Amino acid sequence: MIYVRTGSPTLSAQEAVCILHVDDDPDNLQTTKSLLNRPGIEVVSAQSAVEALGRLHEHDFALALVVVDMPKIDGFQLAEMMRDDTRAREVPIIFITGAAVD
Repeated sequence: MIYVRTGSPTLSAQEAVCILHVDDDPDNLQTTKSLLNRPGIEVVSAQSAVEALGRLHEHDFALALVVVDMPKIDGFQLAEMMRDDTRAREVPIIFITGAAVD
């Protein structure tokens, strides 16, 4: 369960939120942790879709940041698996991609 106090710029320990970041690049995972390192926010990393599915059963996530292009199981396939999982189906997903089109 997520508790957010309106009008407050930070969250207390009881109101902490967990964000899942799934990316096969360890540097990207570390950068995201650094950017989101705030009181009341816990970023949990996973380097593959399989690892992410395991993490989804260990925490209650407020959000999932999922890189699209991963080996074996891509971000869209992971999203489909999450929607089939009763514990993970309500977690909002933001897809991340570094692909550029000319």
